Amino acid sequence: MKTNAIVKNLIIIALYAFAALFTVLAVSELSIVSVVLAVVGFFLIWILSSFIHESFHFIFAKASGFKVVSFSFFIFRYDDTKQRKVSFGLTPYLGETGIIPMKNCDFIAKYRFIVLGGIIGSFLAATVFSLLYALLPSPVGFLFCAFPFSIAILLINAVPTLVETSDASVLFSMRFDEEREAMNGFLCVVYQLSQGKTYAEIDPKFFTVEGDRVPQNESYYLMNFKRALEIGDEDKAAEYAAALNRRGDISIDSAIELFCYYIYIGDEEHINKYRYVLPSSYDMDEPCKARAMLMNSRISGDDAYYKVLYPTAVKLCKNAYLEGEGGYNLKMIEKMENGDAKF
Repeated sequence: MKTNAIVKNLIIIALYAFAALFTVLAVSELSIVSVVLAVVGFFLIWILSSFIHESFHFIFAKASGFKVVSFSFFIFRYDDTKQRKVSFGLTPYLGETGIIPMKNCDFIAKYRFIVLGGIIGSFLAATVFSLLYALLPSPVGFLFCAFPFSIAILLINAVPTLVETSDASVLFSMRFDEEREAMNGFLCVVYQLSQGKTYAEIDPKFFTVEGDRVPQNESYYLMNFKRALEIGDEDKAAEYAAALNRRGDISIDSAIELFCYYIYIGDEEHINKYRYVLPSSYDMDEPCKARAMLMNSRISGDDAYYKVLYPTAVKLCKNAYLEGEGGYNLKMIEKMENGDAKF
């Protein structure tokens, strides 16, 4: 598994290295104007490739009747689910489009359509930038001499399994009944959360997948982990905690949930492992972050800070964008208040 990951990373690095080499060779021994245009063009293509890719996800989501709650590209991010809607900063991805179903139904066909939109957007971007470089006269054409970067982005998104979370990998995984069922279940859970139900209140059928192939996506593990914690199923909680731990590179949401879980069971080693989530939780723009700060203050013995923070955390849970997610975090805070945890 590690060997495959290394090979895939090397392929991705090679794609970007080739794009960079092409750009350098295209402007070598030319005027300073051409070099400046090429450098400007590099950032232009990087930003536009990301924007076009995510814009097509946005357009296809709107056409499918989904609500777009977050949209990011390059260093810009808008997130309607957070108190601070607009933020800036580099992310591990070129961009991201967050969606929520607007009504309860079979979501798979629509979700595939939305995912496909990103690949179509990247294909159009790569095609247009390549043609502009080929057809425009110099020095203007050098604005687009970094077009291989758009091709690299297209290949990363359009080649299945090269990147686990790429559009093509998501579409490719859905050839399995279990993956389709898990993704449909996940979208149904998100819809139910938006309607105010917590994980324990949602139909269990959306959390289970029958068959030999258990989906490997992080979202599947996390939603099952939260349900197990809410209903008090210690065995299942431990099972999904172990599954998330094995993944290594997990989202901040998963890391926060693990941090809180290990506080609940009194596992000092893993508490320290996931303590890195605290700096990113200081802004407390999500219920899970407020809960992490609250629980950390309790185990740290900072009672004064805990008393100040508690009403803020409760208010944040009650005002959460996804009412069910806020309700879940509020229930977990109440468990802590009632001594339902090892401290």
